[in-house]
Order: sequence, then C-alpha cells, then structure tokens
Amino acid sequence: MKIDSFEEMHDVEARLRSLYDAPVPFDMDAVMAGAARRARHRRRARTVSAAGGALVAVGVIAAAALAATFDTGHPRPAGGPASVTRRAEPIQGARLAKPLYGMPDVAPRGPQLVGGVRFFSDTGDGPGAAPALGAQSCQEPGRTGLQQVASRNWSFSKDDNHLDRREVDLTLTGWPHGRGSAAMRELVGDTGECAFLHRQTPLAWPGHASPDHWLAVSGVSGDDRQALAVTRVGDVLVTVVSTAPNEKVAVQMATGMNDAAVARLRESGLPAAAGSACSASTPCPPASAKARDARTNGPKALVNAWVVPDVHPTDPVVIGPLPAPGSDPAVVDDTQSAAIPPVMGPQSCQDSRRPGGFPDAGRSWDYGNSMLTPPGGSDATLTVTGWSEGTGPRAMADIVHDTGFCQFVRPMRTQAWAGHPGADHWLATWTDTAATKRVTAVAVTRLGDVLVATSVTSPDRRTAVRLATSMTDDAAGRVRASGIPAAQGR
Repeated sequence: MKIDSFEEMHDVEARLRSLYDAPVPFDMDAVMAGAARRARHRRRARTVSAAGGALVAVGVIAAAALAATFDTGHPRPAGGPASVTRRAEPIQGARLAKPLYGMPDVAPRGPQLVGGVRFFSDTGDGPGAAPALGAQSCQEPGRTGLQQVASRNWSFSKDDNHLDRREVDLTLTGWPHGRGSAAMRELVGDTGECAFLHRQTPLAWPGHASPDHWLAVSGVSGDDRQALAVTRVGDVLVTVVSTAPNEKVAVQMATGMNDAAVARLRESGLPAAAGSACSASTPCPPASAKARDARTNGPKALVNAWVVPDVHPTDPVVIGPLPAPGSDPAVVDDTQSAAIPPVMGPQSCQDSRRPGGFPDAGRSWDYGNSMLTPPGGSDATLTVTGWSEGTGPRAMADIVHDTGFCQFVRPMRTQAWAGHPGADHWLATWTDTAATKRVTAVAVTRLGDVLVATSVTSPDRRTAVRLATSMTDDAAGRVRASGIPAAQGR
C-alpha cells in the first residue's frame, strides 16, 4: 500500500495501530516518532524533488523504528574544534553577487561513487553555498567571516533500502586569492559566517595528516551518522558531507568521494586550485554551468538567490492550537531552499511536462507533523517564495489556476476571503474523502514578487480556514515590515 498525500497518513496510522492491537508488545508511538526522525533528514531531498505528492510506502513507518549503533573503531583525537547545535535565524540581505568564476565538474563517477549512491542533482555555478552544505547553516545573526567568490554543489543518494538510506553532498567553494588557508581555519574552527548544525567530533584521517585536511563525524537525527571530509586545494575547499545509518559507511563515503573530487579538481587546471589569481595569463573559466538533476525537469538551483527573512507567526492568538516551530525536536520546522513548491504540502512538482519552474528563493516552516498529529488535531506549513523580478503576478496566477510547474495533488475549491478582494489573494479548500475526512485549507497573498502561503489540515473546516487566513495575514505583515526589495517588486 502507498500513500499519495500527507492527509492520508492518519488513516495509515489508524490501520497500523489496529494491526498491532494484539497481545504482542508493540510501541506504536515509537514507530511514528521514528518515522518523523527519519523524515527529518530526508526533508532536504523532499524539497529538492518537491515531493508534495511523493509516494511513501507504509513499510517506511514501521522500518523507521528499527535502529542500531555501530562502533567504528576510528581513533578519536583529544580536543579539536566542536560546536553545539544552533537554531538558524536569517540574515536579511540583497540579492547575492554572481560568482567570480565557474567551477569544473568534479563529481565522482562509476566506482568513485562510494556506498552505492547515485547522482541526484547539480546546482551549477551559484552565488554562494555553505562550505559544508548539509552540515552547516549560514543564517545565524551576528556571525561574520570571509566571503566566497564561487561555489557549486552536487548531491547523491541511495534510497532503495529504507533501513540503509544514504546521502552525500559534495561542495566546492572558492575564496579570495590567498585566503584559502584562512577559509579552512574558519570552517574547522567553526568561526565563519556559516555554523555547524551539530557538534563535530574530529577523527584521524590516515594519509591526510596536514592542516589542509579535516575529518569529523556527528549525529544528525535518530541513529543516523554524518561524516564530514574537507580538503583545501589552493583557494578552493572541497567538502563532502555524507549521511548513513552506519558511521563507518558514512566515513568511507565522505573520504573516498572527497579524494576522488580532489583528484578531478587538480586535473581541471582551475587557477584558484593552484593558488593563482585570475589574470590575462591565467584566465578563469566563466560561471556557465547550469543546474541539472536526475529528472528531466528539476530545480534551477538549491541555493536561495537571496535570504528569506524569518516571518513565521508565533502569537498563540494567530496559530491557535498549532505547535510552534521548534517545539518538537522530532519535527523539521524551518527549511530554506529555492527548490520548493509555492504551497508546501498539497502541491507536487513531479510532472516534467508542465511549464514554469521553481522560485528564486524559498523558506518554509512546519507547525506540527501530519504523521504525528493526533486525529483531532491540526497541522500547518507556512511557505514564503520569492520570484524573478516582475514575475510575481504570473506565479500567483499559476497557483490560482493550477497552471504552474507545481500542481495541487487534489482539486481545490475557491472560497470567498472576507476583506481580501482582488487577484493578490486566494483562499481554497479540499476535503479528504478517505476515512480521515480531514480538510485542507490554503490561503495565499502576493506582495510584489513574493508569495506568502499557508496550508492547514484539520478535521474541522472552520478551524482550517481560520488558521490558514490568520497565519498568512500575519506572515504577510512581517514580510512588508522586513523591507525586502522583492516584496516591492524590485
């Protein structure tokens, strides 16, 4: 059996509970919590593939409860840099500068793909990425550091075994001439603009005992382990972040793919990799690599073109009975990515034949989790997306008429929204005809080239509509107050 909407998860849970209502001891709550933990580190991949309508096997839920720990036997040197877990908050800013030069394609291929992973996506030459994408956030206020001049990221995954999911992020970041060593020190010391999301435990890296190499591990969610391997090549940092249920496998993936990427980078002849500046005698390649992924039509970039401010409502009067983001550590509450649908939850972006694409910037907040919300409870997702200059009205029309690249997985019925006339506001609902009878309400407001959308699921229609409209109004007010240029259409 498969699920093609998050609203049906309650029905699945009810069937599972019924199935295991037997004398055999079975902790269903642990199963559901385990599923949420497993979904936590998959959220990034879900936004990349925009799987609002992705198919989720029922077996994933039960399988997520199984866990094991492994002793890798790696020597752990005393001391070394470490950081505590932080909650990311935004740094508001203008659109980021274009990269100074293009990065060569150094993605491992064939036998270099350690751990059985396969290519998933390539962001192309971008305006900037976390040096250790997948293990860092660059949204913490008050942090400063060196500014990179070029970047590119490749992601890989192995998803054919729900108990052995593996993910890899390979990131190249270029730094100002002569500052590669300083960038390496910032990353290892966790003192740069980007901060580690989890405490890093350094490991010895055989054959790589120099300040230009660093290997560390951390726990991410549930029993999954994450390994981080970094190598400095001139003024370029090559970073691989791998995630697997087994620390030994995660380390093998990170180190093996880092070595492969470093070898390809050295062979490319990129001046920055040799510590040379761009000049007439050593010209740097233009930033021309375009984004691609394993599907025919995919996100044009994973990295936001500009920072989406934190505008999520927290007032109990506005969010009502919803759990505030961050109140449950098992639930992903804040995601920044340009590869998200404008209405997270009820939309899917899987049909490559549909026109259009993804926004320039996006951020979403989860209030609760459909898998864990009690049958009588509600959950919601707030999404803010920024679109190319002048295309906000078209993006809004695509939502209302369901004509964009991302489409609703169920037909929505337009409703009157009191006090919100015109084409810049839209309210719609859909009632699940399955056993859950839950109602989904969607409220969207356009501000220039920014769309603010809230999706709420609840067993009560009035509750769903009230929460969707009040949360969108509150968030829209915060967007106006933030002063971001895109909200004024510039």
